[in-house]
Amino acid sequence: MYKKKFEKYQYEIMTTIILLTYLIYYLPVIDEVIDWCITPYTLSYRLGFISRGFMGSLIRLVIPNLTIKHIYVIILFNILLLCGMTIFFVHKILVAAYDKNKSGIVFLLGLFLINPGSIAFLFSYANYGRFDMYLLMNLLIVAMLLIYDRCIWITPVLCIGAVLTHQAYVFQYFPAVLILLFYSAFVQKKKHGKEILVITLLGTCAMFLYMQFFSHINYTYEETLAIIDTTTDLPPHFITQDMMVKIEYFSSVFETFGVFVKIPFGRNVVKSLTIIVLLLPMIKILADLWKSFVAAHNNILCRLIPWFILVAEIPMFVLTCDYGRDYAAMILSNFIVIFTLYALGDEGIRSGVETLTDKIHKNPVYYGFVAVLCAMIGKFTAADICDVGHRMYILLTSIFF
Repeated sequence: MYKKKFEKYQYEIMTTIILLTYLIYYLPVIDEVIDWCITPYTLSYRLGFISRGFMGSLIRLVIPNLTIKHIYVIILFNILLLCGMTIFFVHKILVAAYDKNKSGIVFLLGLFLINPGSIAFLFSYANYGRFDMYLLMNLLIVAMLLIYDRCIWITPVLCIGAVLTHQAYVFQYFPAVLILLFYSAFVQKKKHGKEILVITLLGTCAMFLYMQFFSHINYTYEETLAIIDTTTDLPPHFITQDMMVKIEYFSSVFETFGVFVKIPFGRNVVKSLTIIVLLLPMIKILADLWKSFVAAHNNILCRLIPWFILVAEIPMFVLTCDYGRDYAAMILSNFIVIFTLYALGDEGIRSGVETLTDKIHKNPVYYGFVAVLCAMIGKFTAADICDVGHRMYILLTSIFF
């Protein structure tokens, strides 16, 4: 009986083991967490109707006197929740897989779990607690709603909630949501699909514009830090050496651009090129799947879909320096959209997976190499992008400068 159960759910069990191993390996102790990831949990609407105030407001409804241990446990709980959602999503894709392309789907799911931008990038100290976690959950929920064809009408509310959590959602994961809603409305021609797409787009963008340009804290910088200090037990250096609150709420884009974007731009280019070169085999696999998708659809807008996630992310690279998070969002969004389209029965994606399966059977050594290479690179961080890219930059500067 147990053998049959294992054979039936062997890939889900492997997924669980992979994610738990990553979590054990990367999970920081409470003293290693950083202020950029933790401080946002102390912000709430008591300071004003501000960006990133949604999560803190929800938490304070249950825990008025918030401690750093509370925050640490809340983050860990949500990481486990994200892992559970990912495992369920993987299960759903496996259920949709045909025997003739099962190897291709299993291989793609493997890349999804081990590449530098897998959900495990959120487990390390540099990203532990980042709100990207909730934005990714939002995308997974929308994908599952579309796969099950249930309660899709709730999508506008989910997306507006995601923008209230972090306005970067509009550039990172919202493009993937729009692609899936577009597919539902114009390819599958679902009832009310167009209305849901328009309402989601307008509502989410309107909330983004308000949060980005009109929301503000109703106190001075010093008063804000004093409120945070008296209502939490954050380490003293989080307050005395604060950068997060000052940069995000009391500095303009022009003030931060030079220090955080312009100055590190050169080294970020070197790091980025290093990662892109190493990920070229995986990029080629994803590109081939999108080519198959485009070939199966005559709609001109469908031909633009593969580029939408990439183009929508450009403002993040121009205005911020956290390139690692942006690369992770691009990779995760591509995988999740492709898997969702596969589960929805898209002929182009299914044809692409069948072709990939044939290639894997003909040249298993090469595709084994691709998987190993993706796993060896490590995980994306934030401003440092990835350890491999950082080491390449140090090597080049030590040789030529």
